[in-house]
Amino acid sequence: MQEDTILNEGHLNMLKSILDKQKFGDLLDLYVKDSERLIQECRQAIQQEKWQDLFESAHALKGSSANLGVMGVSDLAKSLELAAKDHNKILSLSLMGNLSEIQKKAISELDKLR
Repeated sequence: MQEDTILNEGHLNMLKSILDKQKFGDLLDLYVKDSERLIQECRQAIQQEKWQDLFESAHALKGSSANLGVMGVSDLAKSLELAAKDHNKILSLSLMGNLSEIQKKAISELDKLR
């Protein structure tokens, strides 16, 4: 996934322009903490084959990522939601590998915007 598809920089710049620096930084910190927790919840749900839990965590991750403009994570979380509906463990595990990688890249890019 290319850098320009990981983040919606226009959306992030809009948020940055309406929030002061401290609030924008706090928003980024909250997103990082929340997304890490949700990814861990997804990982655990897959291991335990708790498909409804996976769906709910992936759905929350999709929404929080889209709200901030972290579209790479949001798009993968949407795919993970669909895999959860199908109870597809193999696809879910594959998506989790991609999701972890894209989230790390997104966090690195978000840090540059502070």
